[in-house]
Amino acid sequence: LLREKGAGKFVDLLMAVSKDPAMLIWLDGQSSIKGHPNENWSREVMELFTLGIGNYTETDVREGARASTGWTLQYGYPMGTVTLVPSRFDNTPKTILGQTGNWGMDDFSRLLAAHPQTAQFVTRKLFVWFVADDPTDADIAPMLAAWERTSGDIRAVLRAMFLSDSFTVERATRAHIKNPIAWTVTTLRALEVTMTGEQIFGYLQQQAMEPFRPPNVGGWTNGPGWISPSNQVMRFNLAGQIVVKSPLLSGKADDAFLTRLADRLGGLPLSDGLRAQLLTLGNNPDGQRAVAQLLLTSPMYQAR
Repeated sequence: LLREKGAGKFVDLLMAVSKDPAMLIWLDGQSSIKGHPNENWSREVMELFTLGIGNYTETDVREGARASTGWTLQYGYPMGTVTLVPSRFDNTPKTILGQTGNWGMDDFSRLLAAHPQTAQFVTRKLFVWFVADDPTDADIAPMLAAWERTSGDIRAVLRAMFLSDSFTVERATRAHIKNPIAWTVTTLRALEVTMTGEQIFGYLQQQAMEPFRPPNVGGWTNGPGWISPSNQVMRFNLAGQIVVKSPLLSGKADDAFLTRLADRLGGLPLSDGLRAQLLTLGNNPDGQRAVAQLLLTSPMYQAR
């Protein structure tokens, strides 16, 4: 669903996610019925994915929950078929974000997607993910203009961001801390290490980032939240396990090797002083692996 809808209209993505079997199960939507609406989806979609905290009221939550009633899963064949059961839907007027009507689930999504605060919220999320953690109004302006011009077409918003004056090497390079998936996958690719899916999953389990199993509806932490004494020790130990599996690493580390390794690891900047220290560390039969392990846990590599 995310691959199909992620680069299209935000409203289409929102409507699809709201009725996705996984979401109906995760946020108890299949048990939300007339007279007993469940507020999980209504609250989380406004807080985490559209408006953000402080931009909606408890009344909006309750009314949005009423609009979202009636959707159930058919546990026969095909498994996971989503159906609206009219008798379970609250077929009465609701007032959401100041607008009154006999709103249903898709209407609720349209109201959220059309709200100006959603454009602000989503564009800032995109900027933080791709560029840096501190977007200004000027940074977001071309993205907001693209959103308004295309009624929330994500591809157009991304294009505006990538072509803006804010998307520069100085601003976007190493502006974030790699999360465990980013650190593990980029390391395996850079060093051409082959592992099974089960082995990679085990590495991610050790780092508390199992794919498709977030700790809560807000997802995993970002940035500095992945950096702690225990996490650093973990990454150092895992780096040690990875370098011994790399077919690229064997023997002493000379200056040419340092240049090749720094390039493979994303163009790491090696000062003359650091080069000298790494050459000293690598002046032994297992020097390449020692140098690689150290660089994999260095601040400059752990940033993306």
